[in-house]
Amino acid sequence: MGDKLEKTRNFLKKSFEIIVILAVLGFIINSDYSIKDNPFPNPFTFGAIFIVSTLFGAILLFKQDSKSTRGKAEDIIMLMVYGLYIVTIYGYTFYQWDISAKKTDSECSMTIPRTKNYSKSQYYLYRIMYLTTLIVIVVLIQNLLDKGGITSDWNKYLVLLPLLLPVLTEMVNGVVSGFSPDEYKINPESLLANFMLGDSKSDIISLRSIITFIFYLILIYLAIQHETNPNMPIYILLTFVIGFSLWMRTIFVQDCSLKVNKNIAKDKENDEIGNIWENFVCKFEKYGGLQAIIATCFLVQMLSYTKNPTYKLFIFVILGLASGLLSSVFILNLK
Repeated sequence: MGDKLEKTRNFLKKSFEIIVILAVLGFIINSDYSIKDNPFPNPFTFGAIFIVSTLFGAILLFKQDSKSTRGKAEDIIMLMVYGLYIVTIYGYTFYQWDISAKKTDSECSMTIPRTKNYSKSQYYLYRIMYLTTLIVIVVLIQNLLDKGGITSDWNKYLVLLPLLLPVLTEMVNGVVSGFSPDEYKINPESLLANFMLGDSKSDIISLRSIITFIFYLILIYLAIQHETNPNMPIYILLTFVIGFSLWMRTIFVQDCSLKVNKNIAKDKENDEIGNIWENFVCKFEKYGGLQAIIATCFLVQMLSYTKNPTYKLFIFVILGLASGLLSSVFILNLK
């Protein structure tokens, strides 16, 4: 009875993963249709994405669920296909971000950013720092899982963390905004950008921003190396990320950051309560859209197959650089 139930769970899990892969393909086609004059995607590019997605789906469908039944060669092939799929989806999504930024819509999209609301370069910095912190949290929790510090049930929730964490961050942001005076209603990502840049006229590259980012990386490194109480860095990072809005409004705020012209969101009305559904959809644009979020979920799943925390972060950096390179290739060849 137990084996039959376990097989049913595995079947449902694999079926759900295949549905998600098909949904991502649908998102890509819909995004191309929305941002290009030609309603059909490039056949060669889409053909390559379709082949990679099919290969990835086949790996997920036929992979052995127990590590004891998998060989080392099978693990290596699985990781390579995972990486190829993630880089492909990230790369094409970043390319669509670039094309969409030059041809904006008036309504937000859940799949990729399609409005001018979150198109400034400071939002790319915000996404990079948010994603990096999220991956570090995942690595720390997976390290506890590998050492038996917490139950394996956490694995099910970890995969969804790239979706759940932004939702929790925005829920706290909404509560904090509701109780904040008017002069403190500026969004927290603007406060982050202004904290790093001060009253500078520069974009995101300045000595102040570089030093602040290096300091951020040092703190992340110290969190990873904390072995006395391995749970503490996780609690601290989760508290900081989820309560990001509160900390930025109360601790890391500067007078110059509160000026109206220092709001990096182009659509100032989007910060107000208004159309609830439209605001909800726009939040997905802030974090890069569902295509990028789902690719991050698969990235989290991929990292679970590597036990060394340093290797996990190394894989994350390599995949990020490869995705950026691939998106540059798309931008140069598909314009």
